[in-house]
Amino acid sequence: MSAPTDGRWRSVRAGAFALLAAQIAVIGHLAGGGTPPDLPLLTAMCALLVVALLPLATRRQRFPALLVAMAGTQVGFHLVLSLAGTHHPVSDPGDPILMLAFHVLAALVTALMFSHGERLLFALHGWLTRLRPRLGALPPVAATAAWTAVVDRAGRVLRSRLTGSSVSRRGPPTEPAPSC
Repeated sequence: MSAPTDGRWRSVRAGAFALLAAQIAVIGHLAGGGTPPDLPLLTAMCALLVVALLPLATRRQRFPALLVAMAGTQVGFHLVLSLAGTHHPVSDPGDPILMLAFHVLAALVTALMFSHGERLLFALHGWLTRLRPRLGALPPVAATAAWTAVVDRAGRVLRSRLTGSSVSRRGPPTEPAPSC
């Protein structure tokens, strides 16, 4: 069983962080009075964030490190979303203090969620790692046919390995029926 810090797990963890960070940043940005972002822009930001977060996923991250990473992503998302929002007609740019409050709240909530998620993921991995030796190696499964027939040279079924008898009820009769 691979550890949560191995290749695929790192990608999954970084991807989950990036997607949730983007989602929370957009929600915080909209709640603070910002404009909705374009989907291609959001997708590109998530992809860049995954690449940036892969080195951080080499070990378990605690709440302070997750909070710093999430605060950085919130600042980055806010700057990009604000710059992208200048292309949309905005009658009220929103209260900057309210915008900051929502981004800070978003960073705190997301970092807390990921802190618990990291703790649960690593606890589950530890539990499964300790459980595996108790189960031992699983016995090999023999892949044999469920039914085989022993046939003589004339093509008659001598006996069935499944039933142990020579009566085969499957298929047409091997000899013509006697006429009455």
